[in-house]
Amino acid sequence: MKPRFDVNHLQQRLEAPERFILHYFPQMESTNSWLVMAARNDAPAGTVVIADAQTAGRGRLGRRWEDTPGCSILLSLLVRDLPSKMNPLMLTYWISLQMADAIEETVPGIHIRLKWPNDLFLRGKKLGGILIEGNFTANKPQFFVIGIGVNVNQQWNDFPAEIRDRAISLRLVTGTIVSRESIVAAFLNRCTPLFEPNIAIHPPTLLREYKKRLLYLGEVITVNTGKGTVKGRLTDLTPEGFLILATAEGDKIIHSGEIFYET
Repeated sequence: MKPRFDVNHLQQRLEAPERFILHYFPQMESTNSWLVMAARNDAPAGTVVIADAQTAGRGRLGRRWEDTPGCSILLSLLVRDLPSKMNPLMLTYWISLQMADAIEETVPGIHIRLKWPNDLFLRGKKLGGILIEGNFTANKPQFFVIGIGVNVNQQWNDFPAEIRDRAISLRLVTGTIVSRESIVAAFLNRCTPLFEPNIAIHPPTLLREYKKRLLYLGEVITVNTGKGTVKGRLTDLTPEGFLILATAEGDKIIHSGEIFYET
């Protein structure tokens, strides 16, 4: 049996434990769904829900998020009252950078790359993903629920056969069991600025840091936009954070879609 997530160990490693209200479940349908409902019932900012297993975990584009009980980080975090510059896309980039830094702090010697817009990659394979859901009133966000899934201690046979060649875990790279609690603590410690009344965000700086980790920058990719495919060289991001692809017909800006890359 895989070890349960140790909430007490996490609590001890938090630099500002008063910022967070921690909820743990051995199993639940979805941390994001639970926290969205809690947010609508006035749960405070800083509420965190952690599960060892999900029966209906959700990824981007309506996909199911696969996890192995006791092997993944399955976490959702509630934030409120963010400035307008911290829109869902910029928040995704900011959170991606905090989680990448948290993983590298906990597991020295690895380098996390970011696949646009919301995936964590390691050695060319998917390590994790981020799903942000918001509630808006008159185009103003009332809250954001930040959902994160990271493969930590899976072995090859823990992954479903259909994704085994595309997924990776920290244990597969390090050869040792990695502390999920240490990664979550390092991540939450980096998230405390989200609860400060005057959080400063400078989009050009954020995008510059994001591009340092951006997977496929400078390479030819294909993007499925939902309305068709666009093939071109990924050259840059717009000031708003959208992709710029150099195609045979000129530069094209991609607002949303899924990247495919052929070696």
